[in-house]
Amino acid sequence: MGGLTLEIIRLPGRTPVLFFEVSASTGNSNQAVSSQTVLMYGHLDKQPEFTGWRADLGPWTPKYEDGKLYGRGGADDGYAIYAAITAIQALKTQQTAHPRIVGLVETCEESGSYDLLPYIDTLRKRLGDVGLVICLDSGAGNYDQLWMTSSLRGMASGTLKVEVLTEGVHSGDASGLVPSSFRILRHLLDRLEDSASGRLLHRIGDLPNVISHLDFAPGGRTLAASLGAGNGIRLFAVAGGRLLAEDRDYGSDSYSVQFSHDGRLLATGYDGYLRLYRWDGANINLLVKRAAPGGKQPRGARFAPDGTRIVVGFADSSEVNVLDAADLSFLYAADTTGVKGSLSSVAWSADGQTLY
Repeated sequence: MGGLTLEIIRLPGRTPVLFFEVSASTGNSNQAVSSQTVLMYGHLDKQPEFTGWRADLGPWTPKYEDGKLYGRGGADDGYAIYAAITAIQALKTQQTAHPRIVGLVETCEESGSYDLLPYIDTLRKRLGDVGLVICLDSGAGNYDQLWMTSSLRGMASGTLKVEVLTEGVHSGDASGLVPSSFRILRHLLDRLEDSASGRLLHRIGDLPNVISHLDFAPGGRTLAASLGAGNGIRLFAVAGGRLLAEDRDYGSDSYSVQFSHDGRLLATGYDGYLRLYRWDGANINLLVKRAAPGGKQPRGARFAPDGTRIVVGFADSSEVNVLDAADLSFLYAADTTGVKGSLSSVAWSADGQTLY
């Protein structure tokens, strides 16, 4: 294909990526094309092989039969590069104008894409002004044409626990006195959506970039959000969604936010810093801004249950640091000997004695 360049890029300690570039073309129109870039994303790594193969097939013995290829990973994202090149070649064949196109194909998506952001940061200038992202990681209804997914439902995950007793009691003694935990749970969920139609009852929109993490302040009246692309953190009133406060002084993505039981707010950023704020219900004040020694990209950070310590995990390191929650000074590092990759998600046990 004319104008196509391809290279394998390897960062130290990271899984490699494929990076290709196709220069802009006016086709047969001789008209100016957009100066923005189209980014095509895909991945090459696979899920572990499954069982249940036909007797004459197997994950490690690829077989081509009736126009179909059978083997491990053939139905996952192995098609990404082929689909990208096929689509671009179709434009070339029809002499259709197109802007500059780049492709980024990673090799750790099935493990959580923990290497993707470092590559995006490294290749940021080469990616250019991206106006359209095409994610080649979806399904197809048949084998006759390429399919496009225009939207995904997405997922917001969390844990909701309802406790009405501290110990078990016999239903004959307390069934009329103890409230139903299920009814309480259903009542809480009905505050979020109409259970009959699935319609969301409240929504905060018009945000400048993606939300990486959310957390409620004690009392549940304030919601903190960490945003991407240097937009920092924002605090909203849960009732009505009004913006209450913000801090945009972030060099890049903000990864996580968490409130302590006494109203302090902890945030991590791709710029390498942890930030500790005081939220009084009306104003947010930065108390401490400090880098942790375990890595350059602090990702997950959580207060201990008593609020005296903070555990930090990193996107670029297997280290786990424990800091003083008063000034973010380093206390000690957890023993992560033998761990490969990053430990970006961290948590405390309920008694504050164990790290996960």
